[in-house]
Amino acid sequence: MTKQAVLRSFAWDVLNRGEPYQPFNWQLKHVHTRHEKRVILPCGRRSGKSTAGVTATWDELLQPPITVHGKEQNPLVYVLAPTQELAMKIWEPFWESTFIPELDELVRDRNKKRMFVDLKTGARAQAKSADNAISVQGDRVTAVLADEAQDIIEEAWNRLIPSLLDSQGRLIAFGIPKGKGRFRSYYALGQQAENRDAEEIDYYSACVPSQANPTISTAQIEAMRKELTEDEFQQQIMAAWIDIEGTVFRNVDECFDGEFRDYQPGHRYYMGLDLAKEHDFTVAYIFDVTDQMLVYRYRVNKLDYPDVEEHVARIYRDYHCRVLHMDVTGVGAGPAGHLRRMGCHVVEFKYTNESKARLLGALNAEMQHRRVHFAAEDDQLRKELKMVEASILPGGGVRYDHPAGYYDDCVQAAALAIYLGIQRVTTNTPTKSYATFTGKNRRRRRRVLRGGKMVRA
Repeated sequence: MTKQAVLRSFAWDVLNRGEPYQPFNWQLKHVHTRHEKRVILPCGRRSGKSTAGVTATWDELLQPPITVHGKEQNPLVYVLAPTQELAMKIWEPFWESTFIPELDELVRDRNKKRMFVDLKTGARAQAKSADNAISVQGDRVTAVLADEAQDIIEEAWNRLIPSLLDSQGRLIAFGIPKGKGRFRSYYALGQQAENRDAEEIDYYSACVPSQANPTISTAQIEAMRKELTEDEFQQQIMAAWIDIEGTVFRNVDECFDGEFRDYQPGHRYYMGLDLAKEHDFTVAYIFDVTDQMLVYRYRVNKLDYPDVEEHVARIYRDYHCRVLHMDVTGVGAGPAGHLRRMGCHVVEFKYTNESKARLLGALNAEMQHRRVHFAAEDDQLRKELKMVEASILPGGGVRYDHPAGYYDDCVQAAALAIYLGIQRVTTNTPTKSYATFTGKNRRRRRRVLRGGKMVRA
């Protein structure tokens, strides 16, 4: 069996339960038959980019040595990811592939912890993390296989590209089409490649939607559509470049067709709490998962935490809530601990740009698909939803914020209640029932071991 034959047969032996490797049409067209120095491929979810990436890594490793400054150099291939965690995840399929008998015969040395594989030919594959940018500098790399390339920081690109230029090496980059960083710039160059001079670095780029994977059905695509906002669907499934900036929540008024109302037996309730910091408002919402409706709002400012905690615990009990999902960013664990001692099952949430984007993105998806309802009289929430804005960060991430002088406390509390409520229901995550904290159980004291006997503390 020739090296190329081995290459073409190995990948799905590992990744597809022993079936022979038969590349999808897009994998052949955009990866395996390309010869450009820069191949830039924004891809949709489950399109098959991981399989293509592992195969391309072996393809580059099995290339003949090159001559650099009069010296022969064996292939040195980097498998690059934005973070150490992602690098290990992306490295795993390639690592497993080296144990296939035909390929194992080519291996001289390997180390999973240090994430390298050396072939008997002198070639090496090495996993690298872009968050340690200095580690990608210096070596004459003959090829780089980059995954989640949209999140690779600018400093890593600046240190890596000179090494590729020195060896006239290749870059094959996969990612999600988002952000305005280097990944998008290279994609744009690929779209203009036919107009470039032959002496310049040649670029090739193409968008690969999830439907390019022939094993994904139309029903599966439609199921994904229902879980995402339209912008997210276009970006993550259709592999289209979408500038998610400006006003976030659209068609807001259509969701305000509900009402505030009292507890109804048999319904499931979750609470979201956003505590005030400085001049903001403390806001709590109760979400009726049974009817997919926000049924209660508590909004105050300039009130001491003990008074807030007492009221929150009371309405938590009044509605027989299953979980209190609360923001603990900047206020510490004190209020959360107090509420637990008052009988609330608290799940803490800490805000980062990433976690906030995930929280509000989930709320936006529920609203766009008309799966949640707000009280028609809740003008404060209506106003705040219309004021939330999104901006693209330099690294490609999204920041959600509100204009100066306006509040977003209602939006945050509503999102906390809805996000956790829906998550718990759809994933069947167990929660402590209200009964755990009522009646005699609520006053039950902890038991400890003393003198060989269990006694009440």
